[in-house]
Amino acid sequence: MVMFTLLRAAISSLFPARREPQVDEGDRQPISEEDLWGEINDSCPRMSFEQRRLWDMVKIMPEKWAFDQKTSHGTWVVAILGRTVIRYDDADWGGFVLSLWTRHGVIDADFSSEASLEDKLQIMASYFNTTFSGPPDK
Repeated sequence: MVMFTLLRAAISSLFPARREPQVDEGDRQPISEEDLWGEINDSCPRMSFEQRRLWDMVKIMPEKWAFDQKTSHGTWVVAILGRTVIRYDDADWGGFVLSLWTRHGVIDADFSSEASLEDKLQIMASYFNTTFSGPPDK
């Protein structure tokens, strides 16, 4: 038994135990679809009536879209209105962002900072609340 223990100690010194790579705190893992649904479900009770009505009109089943500027793993799009999408940005601290697109499945650019889903819906709703008096007089 003593010989076995000495042999194991000698081998251990020659071949140190394999260690898992250290993950830098700045590195973020992509959010899973399950966790994304958790974010969405947490947001719904906080939505105003107007935000909830808009959400019911623009929401889609979450889809992974390409956005090469920040991530190589894609980004989750959760709503589409015209050429604007609401996507979840997990490349930075995590939050929802308004982005522009011209080809389905590809984000062109962001035009807002990260915030809650209900904040992004409020921005979208404000598009419709601007004063419009009709066509110009001729």
